[in-house]
Amino acid sequence: MFKWIRKKILEGVIKDLLEQLPNIKEKGLQLLKEKKELIIEKIKEAIKKTLLELVEKF
Repeated sequence: MFKWIRKKILEGVIKDLLEQLPNIKEKGLQLLKEKKELIIEKIKEAIKKTLLELVEKF
């Protein structure tokens, strides 16, 4: 159940970010509908990489 909640939160964050980028909003939302799992996995990898870089930096 917690994985489902985390996934929904991440989807919400992605949608919020797309709303802030009007030039790619429509295309991004369509892509999210079509390839949601792939996008979520890529974002998880990017977050992990960024966190590792921050921890190593500090």
